[in-house]
Amino acid sequence: MSSSSSVKIPRPRPLNRTPSSAGTAKTSTTAATSSSSDVGADASDVLQLLQGVCARLKKMEKESDSSLSDSVTSAIVVLNRALKSRGTQLESGHAGDDLEALFGCLRAACRDDRLDMASRLHLLEIIELRSLGWRLDPSVAEYYQQKLALVEASRFEAVKHIPLSLFPFV
Repeated sequence: MSSSSSVKIPRPRPLNRTPSSAGTAKTSTTAATSSSSDVGADASDVLQLLQGVCARLKKMEKESDSSLSDSVTSAIVVLNRALKSRGTQLESGHAGDDLEALFGCLRAACRDDRLDMASRLHLLEIIELRSLGWRLDPSVAEYYQQKLALVEASRFEAVKHIPLSLFPFV
């Protein structure tokens, strides 16, 4: 197992708020559909993020390196948020075999036990959202929020039952 550096995912560039003659319609649509957590991300930024996540997942799989799991986990959470607001734009602007291959990577990662359960749930939510045509369904969103809350609660519960005698500093 090599300890080579991980693939860096570029930060999304800021949204151009000044309307130009070529991008006025796109800018207003983008601003209207963005959430506060990913303002500035457009479809090409989300595509780069998706490619970066898949590259990290493949590297983790090839090298059997679970140390990448933390960086992959945070990237998956960001990807989930970005696709909720930009999935439709990504689908219309980048349809084809490349996008299908990237989502194939996400589907395979859902079955990878080296990823934590929360990451796998975020990936499943992305996949389900795409299957629904990128339309946010409140009942689906609530389902995933409940599942993520259960995962977090079980993590807390597992830590709560660790005997204090294992910690010499206590």
